[in-house]
Amino acid sequence: MLFIVGIPLFYLEVSLGQFCSMGAAKCWDFAPIFKGVGYSMIAISTLVTIYYNVIMAWSQFYFVVSFTDKLPWDSCDSSYNTDDCSLKWPLVECTNSNMQQMSNGTCFDASGFLGIYNTSLFEDVTGRKRVSPSEEYWTYNVLNLSSGLSDVGSLRWYLATSLLAAWVITFLCLLKGIKTTGKVVYFTVLFPYAVLLILFVRGVTLDSARKGIEFYIKPKFDKLKDAKGQPTLEATRRINLKD
Repeated sequence: MLFIVGIPLFYLEVSLGQFCSMGAAKCWDFAPIFKGVGYSMIAISTLVTIYYNVIMAWSQFYFVVSFTDKLPWDSCDSSYNTDDCSLKWPLVECTNSNMQQMSNGTCFDASGFLGIYNTSLFEDVTGRKRVSPSEEYWTYNVLNLSSGLSDVGSLRWYLATSLLAAWVITFLCLLKGIKTTGKVVYFTVLFPYAVLLILFVRGVTLDSARKGIEFYIKPKFDKLKDAKGQPTLEATRRINLKD
């Protein structure tokens, strides 16, 4: 889809705009039958801007709250965390002789509960699912999702502030017209690559990074025989331990 649709459409928009030096509504004057396409482009851009600024607001919020010694989504001790928070249900091997494997996938010893030795068995028997602290932080603290559309919920002032900041930044970028936007693009295009480079260097310098890269890149062709694609217990443990 990238090569068949994405790049050709992008090239068409850029080349047509450069050739006509006009906006989406005026560039189709040479073919009035396609003028509706121009207005559709404006409508789509408006809708995209509205929802994309919400995503930018979330990004700005996470950017601000990450400047702490301990990330707020790094534990299950907050008031919004549920009993299904994954750190309350650690994954264990449960292979020692003094450990007892229960029929619901949990593991106990003389001191009490140790963790879960079989995630899929635990979910099938109990009907519960381990949820990562970061997911609960997102669902129950950042968004504070309500029970449904009929329940509007309370205003999240920090998200409203972040959204206002996103629109203010958008306004400042467009304040002096398209020429200023062209200069802003020098930063907005290059900055993500700088961040990706930083994350790449940080990632490859972590402990056992080589094993993680091999696990990600090295294919297992025998998995093609499994149509359901259910993760093995070993893979599930690796994923959860990584989280």
